[in-house]
Amino acid sequence: MDRDQGESVRLCCTATSAVVIMLVTYFGMLYRHRPRPIPREPSAIRDLYRHAHMHHILYGSTSSCTEYLRMRKGTFFHLAQILRDSQLLQDTIHVSVEEQLAIFLHILGHKSKNRMMRVDFIRSGETISRYFNKVLGAICVLRDQYMKQAPNETPSEVESSTLWYPYFSVSELLSSLFVFLIFGHV
Repeated sequence: MDRDQGESVRLCCTATSAVVIMLVTYFGMLYRHRPRPIPREPSAIRDLYRHAHMHHILYGSTSSCTEYLRMRKGTFFHLAQILRDSQLLQDTIHVSVEEQLAIFLHILGHKSKNRMMRVDFIRSGETISRYFNKVLGAICVLRDQYMKQAPNETPSEVESSTLWYPYFSVSELLSSLFVFLIFGHV
C-alpha cells in the first residue's frame, strides 16, 4: 500500500505540475496578446489627416481659404513668411508656421472654441492653446511695424461740416455731459 500510495502521490504531483504549466502558458499568452496602451508618439494617420485638412484649406477651392481663415491665400502665405523671417514663429517637429497661423486665424475669424479646434486640427486642447498664444504674441510684436495709431485730432473738414457737428463737437459733448451730471437729463 505504501508503494501504491507513493505512486498516487507522484501521479498527483505530476498532474498538478502539468495543470500549473498549462495555466502559466495560457495566462502568458493572454498577457502577450493583451491590448497595448495608447502610444505616446504621434500617429502617422493623424498626421495624414492634418496634412489633408491644411491642404484642403490652402489649396482647395478658391474660396476655401477665404471662408476658413478670412484671408486670401497670398496674404496668408505672406503673413506666414513675415512671421517666419522675423523669427517670431518657427516650424516645430509636428506643427508648421502655416498650421499655427491657421489655428489662430480660424479662432479669431469664427469665434471658435478650443474644443472645436481640437476636432478640426486633431490636436490636444493644450496644443491649440499654446500655439494660439504664440501667434498672438508674435502678432503683438509686429503691431508697431505694420499699424499706425490714428491721430487724436478731428480733421478740419469734419469739424466745419454741420453734418457731423453733433457727433464730433467736443464743446457740445462736454456741455451735454455737464447738464446731464447736474440736472440728470439733457
